[in-house]
Amino acid sequence: MAMSDILRGDEGQARSKLTKGLMGAIQKKTFGAIIVDYDWLKIDIERYYYKKGSVFDTDTDTVFWPVTGNRTRPEFVYLPKE
Repeated sequence: MAMSDILRGDEGQARSKLTKGLMGAIQKKTFGAIIVDYDWLKIDIERYYYKKGSVFDTDTDTVFWPVTGNRTRPEFVYLPKE
């Protein structure tokens, strides 16, 4: 959420540094896996990672939802391309 706040609200150096650092890490395949709650940055991620699948085998409303706050949970798993 903090990253979303910076990308959505800041037009200056913080946004630029965050974007550059994140895109660099994705391009270098720094992460062994990327897990997102929605297909955030999907186009950029899928250049270097492939979508392995979903975190949960089921789409039911009873699995792993927060009790308070925004109704979100880990959804999609991406792994580095060879």
